[in-house]
Amino acid sequence: MLDPIVDAALIGLVGVFVGIGGYALQNWQVKKADRERAEFVSKRERYEEWIRTVVHAFHIVQTKKEPTPLELKEKLDVANNMLSLYGSDDVVKLLHQLWTPNLEGDKTKELIQKTLLAMRKDLVTTGLDASDVELLRAE
Repeated sequence: MLDPIVDAALIGLVGVFVGIGGYALQNWQVKKADRERAEFVSKRERYEEWIRTVVHAFHIVQTKKEPTPLELKEKLDVANNMLSLYGSDDVVKLLHQLWTPNLEGDKTKELIQKTLLAMRKDLVTTGLDASDVELLRAE
């Protein structure tokens, strides 16, 4: 056994290191949670913007029977490109399928449903399938 003073000093040092380690671990966990929350909020905002833009474009094309204005096309391009950068892998793959030229109406609807479901799955745990999810708009 060591000198009682040395024993006390070693116990004190161990306590300091345990305290510092605990603080560092807690700090890391808090920062990780903050990063995850920021990522969640960012994705949610980008998904919301994409949905708003797509609904607006469909409203103009389907209800007013007008071509999509250039400004709205540019906004949709930005929303799509942001999702290509920040969306989940499933969302990115579905976006590329969705914007394939000459899609038929039913295929477009199916891909939009799958895209919405992929966005939802990226944000929350869900038991829904693609047929349960679609863009809703007032008649």
